[in-house]
Amino acid sequence: MGNCACAEKAKYDMESYRNSSNDKHFFSKINLSFLDTLERPDLSTEIVAHISSKIKSNLIYLNTHYRIFEKKLLKQAVPKVMIEIQKAKNLRYKGFCISNPKIFVQVELWPLGIKKYTGEAKTECPAWYYMISVKNQNEGLRSLKFSVYQRDDNKSEKKLGEAAFDIIKGLDKLYVEKWMNLDNESPPSCLYVRIQIIKDTIAFYHTSMNYIKETHSLLKDAFVKCKFIMNENDRPLTPFSSTLE
Repeated sequence: MGNCACAEKAKYDMESYRNSSNDKHFFSKINLSFLDTLERPDLSTEIVAHISSKIKSNLIYLNTHYRIFEKKLLKQAVPKVMIEIQKAKNLRYKGFCISNPKIFVQVELWPLGIKKYTGEAKTECPAWYYMISVKNQNEGLRSLKFSVYQRDDNKSEKKLGEAAFDIIKGLDKLYVEKWMNLDNESPPSCLYVRIQIIKDTIAFYHTSMNYIKETHSLLKDAFVKCKFIMNENDRPLTPFSSTLE
């Protein structure tokens, strides 16, 4: 894939973002892992992607609703959305932290100009990614990634920030410690949860298929504290939804 001109041209310069961060050492530890692509045929035409890159190897990972199962197929999908990433070179860094003696949580908020396609309608909307990085003294770094898509231009940046902060309040010490110390298997270094805001509704999609059993109940415990109600359907990728007050 490193030989793919489209991918190389559209490569997102994560290194420049690291250099613009005030905490280079912390950010450099984040492991951008490769997860299985989502399997949601009903949303196959909707591009809601978390895009991460490994700069040194020039590999770009695209996590979308397209059913891509082989790396060789990845480059076929990259041109569809990666061209939009070039518009986001001047990233604005925003963040806040909550901490206790054992656990440190850092949140970064940054925009990407991704086009969202729903059926035949094509609508450009700002996309915001919340990276929640949890560092434990004994376990090292774990990360939760959230992406927020804002369709309503009238919804303020502050409102999105408030929504993210409400989510963070649900990731309290008890929840984080459970997540850090699972008895059976450790969670992957990065878990991805998509947050979609449509008007006043916020929806969550858990995208880590391999650990849905361990994390599903933990996510429920966390979000209930934030007054978010989970659909009781046990299927993976079940949306969590609530109306923002």
